[in-house]
Parts: sequence; C-alpha cells; structure tokens
Amino acid sequence: MQIFVLGMHRSGTSVVTRLINLMGGYLGPESVVTAANAEVPKGSWERRDVRDENDAVLWSSGADWWKVADFSLDLVPNDAHKRFDANVTNIVRELDLHLPWVIKEPRLCLL
Repeated sequence: MQIFVLGMHRSGTSVVTRLINLMGGYLGPESVVTAANAEVPKGSWERRDVRDENDAVLWSSGADWWKVADFSLDLVPNDAHKRFDANVTNIVRELDLHLPWVIKEPRLCLL
C-alpha cells in the first residue's frame, strides 16, 4: 500500500503523516526525513529527496511553492520532466521495498 498525504503547508498534514508512520507507514531512512526546526518543532515528516524533485520541477518553469499563479505543467521543460520521472521512479522503487509507505509533500498539491 502506498499512502500520499495531501494538503498545503500548515494544514495538519504533519500530524497525520506522523500518525501513519507510528502505525507502520514507512517514511524512509532518518537521513532523508526533514528534521524538526524552529518553524515545525515536532518535525514536518517530509522526505527531502521528494521535496527536492518537486522544487526542481517548479523552479524549471519559474515557479515556487509560494509563486504559482502563472504555473503550468506545459511550461516545464522536457528535460526536467525526464529527470523528475527517473528520480521519482528510483524513490518509489526504494519505498516499495518497505510496504506500506507514506509520503507527505505539500508541493504535490500543485503538481
């Protein structure tokens, strides 16, 4: 089973993801999970590699998570699509070795 937690920033998705994780949903090794910080002291429970891939797609078209008024997938260059597909395929293959898994990434709401 693959679980995607969708919701924008500050909408409660961190607590939902952590609960799923505590119930057995695999997030990945600790080295890829975003650590707690001053803004989110209990952790956001996001994977840095997934965030990086989503950011790369947004940035390739001149957008960002906070700047999407003119964003369109049609503006994403073909090479950025190919890189995203290859990198995310590798992430999903690694996750699939640890079912069930969970991904929480607010940028997925845009992409």
